[in-house]
Amino acid sequence: MKCPSCGAEMPEGRLYCEHCGQDIHVVPDFDPALEQQISQSMQEILAGLGEKTEELENAGEDSTISSEIELMNASYGQGKKKALRLDNVCREGKNTGKRKTRKKIHATGKSGKNTGSKKSLAWCISTAVWTCAICLALLGGGGLFLWQRYSLDYQTSSAARCVLHGEYEKAEKHYFRAMQLSPTDMELSLLLAKCYLKQGKEAAYEEQLLKITQNPHTDTQQLQNAYEKLIQLYRSREEYGIISRLLESCDSPSVKEQYRDYLAQPPLFNYECGEYTSMIPLKLSSQAKGQIYYTMDGSEPDRNSHLYVSPILLDSGRVEVKAIFINTYGVESEIAQRVYDIQVPEEEN
Repeated sequence: MKCPSCGAEMPEGRLYCEHCGQDIHVVPDFDPALEQQISQSMQEILAGLGEKTEELENAGEDSTISSEIELMNASYGQGKKKALRLDNVCREGKNTGKRKTRKKIHATGKSGKNTGSKKSLAWCISTAVWTCAICLALLGGGGLFLWQRYSLDYQTSSAARCVLHGEYEKAEKHYFRAMQLSPTDMELSLLLAKCYLKQGKEAAYEEQLLKITQNPHTDTQQLQNAYEKLIQLYRSREEYGIISRLLESCDSPSVKEQYRDYLAQPPLFNYECGEYTSMIPLKLSSQAKGQIYYTMDGSEPDRNSHLYVSPILLDSGRVEVKAIFINTYGVESEIAQRVYDIQVPEEEN
């Protein structure tokens, strides 16, 4: 390809000559003959449309055809203008780079603004999302906390797991909370007592077991279990007197019968107080294994008093008999006392 101005060789597609700087017209200047040819062709098309217009006008479509004619006329005028602008396109090739650069800069400015807006919008959305996430997390955490605090199953299962791992202090807290949720469940109370014992808290262990023995919701098996543990505790400390008093206050006949050897109840008399006109064989007995000691002069009996081994024959006069029972664990009962006034007729003497 050669420059039409200076004749210098130049690469194909170049829009200006690097040798002389002359613009290169890729599309030739507008030819009047070409314009005439285009005009004639458009006239023929318009004539054909005119005939069609007359036909359609009779059918009541005037407005539609008029619009089509106006559109074609506009297209024809635009066709001429486009043809005239072809030459200008070539002339402006030289400045295309500059214009593109300016457009790029302008677009970059807009893009920067848009980017800033987009970043701002993204930040707002991100903040809103994180805020919602935090709120949901807080709500979820609060719900979980409330469920854990007020769930009996959670407290009991957590306590059992802690016991399994030897974490009795933690288990104690879970069982204590479980008892608050279910105060009539004495099985939980027994499990809490066990946690106290495992931690060496004997006072708390004893107190918890005593509460079980006094609770009306305790069933027979739980009651026996509580008494068994209490007696074991007192035996380990050789506090047999406490065992005896504990059993004396027990309302369960089955428990008393089971641990009757620990009881130290006053001796029983086969004769009640009163006046008698004949000699009486006084018998003393006890409900548990042990020894009975007595006096007949009104003094307080002890281990050094008369040991009862057989019935005491009361023949005459006023007699005050006092007796105590001492069980095999050395626990003394309260003193039992009876007064007899025996008046035997002379002939019987």
